[in-house]
Amino acid sequence: MEEIFSREKALAVKGVICLGVVCFHLTFVIEGTPIFKRIFWNTGYLFVGIFFFISGYGMSISMQKDSVKYSKKLLAIKIPRLFIPYITIFIVYFTAFKCIGNPITFKEALISLINGHSIVEYSWYVYAITIFSVFMIIAWGGAKKRNAFVLILTVQILIYCVVCWKMELGKHWINSCGGFIFGVWLATSQNRNNIYRYSKMLFVISSVYLVLERLQVIEVQYEAIKSLVCWGGSIAASILMLLLSKKISSAGRFINFCGNISYEIYLCHGLVILVLCNSKWKVRPYSLLVLITLIGSITVAFIWNKCNRRIFERLSIGT
Repeated sequence: MEEIFSREKALAVKGVICLGVVCFHLTFVIEGTPIFKRIFWNTGYLFVGIFFFISGYGMSISMQKDSVKYSKKLLAIKIPRLFIPYITIFIVYFTAFKCIGNPITFKEALISLINGHSIVEYSWYVYAITIFSVFMIIAWGGAKKRNAFVLILTVQILIYCVVCWKMELGKHWINSCGGFIFGVWLATSQNRNNIYRYSKMLFVISSVYLVLERLQVIEVQYEAIKSLVCWGGSIAASILMLLLSKKISSAGRFINFCGNISYEIYLCHGLVILVLCNSKWKVRPYSLLVLITLIGSITVAFIWNKCNRRIFERLSIGT
C-alpha cells in the first residue's frame, strides 16, 4: 500500500511545527496585542495536533509491519530516548529557578514530575506521547482486526481525556488528541487515499468554524464541545499539513535541520524564554525577544542533540 506521508516529509513538518510551538509560547510573555501575538495566539493545540498526527500515523504504520518488534522498540528505545533528555532538562530547570530566586524546593520539584504540573515548561506532551505509546501496545495486543484496534485505542484516549479533566491538568492535555486519532485512523485504513479525500470536507468545515471563532463571530460555552472543536481543528491542521507536506519537505536544509532537533527544541525553548523573561529582567522590544528566543533555542537544541546522541550511543539506545 502506497504511503501518503513519508518519513522525509514528517521530518520537515516537525521542523516547521516546533518553530510554531516556540512562537505560540512567546505570546504568553509578549504584552499588548502586536501582530505577532495576533497571529500565533491560541494556535498551540493545532501545532501539537500535527505532531500527534505524525506520531499516531508513524506508530500505526510500524505496528502493522511488525507489532512485536515495534512494541519492544517503543519500550526499550523510544521511551528511554524521551525521558533521558527530560530528566536532564528537569535538573537544569531546577537550577535556573534557584538562580532567579524561585523558592521551590527539590521535593516540590520532584512532586511536579508526578502530578502533571512539571516545572519543565510545556513538557506535558512527553507524558502524553508515552501514555499513547502504551495505549498503542495494549490496543494492538487486544485487537484481532484493524477496526477493533482503532476502536480500542479511541476508547482509551477518551478515558485519558476524562482523567485529565478530572485531575484539572488543563485543556492542552486534551485538545490535540484528535490529531493522534486521525493519524491512527489514516494509517490503518484499507484505502488511505479515499479517507484522505473525504477528510478534506472535515478540513473545510473545521477551518471555517475556527476562523469564525477566532474572529469572535461565534462562541462555544461548554468545555467538552470546545475540546471536540479543537479535535476537529487539529485534524484540519493535519490535513492541511498533508496537502503542503511535499512543498514543506523541499523547503530547504534549515527546516530539515530543525526537524532533526525538534525534540530538543520542544524541551529547551521554555527555559530560553525563562532566561530572557523572568521576575528580574525582561528582554524588549518583543521583536528582539522573538529573534533571540528562536536563535537561542535552535542553538541550545543543536548542541544538546549532539550530547544526547553520544549518551544514547554509550547506553546502546539506537534509533
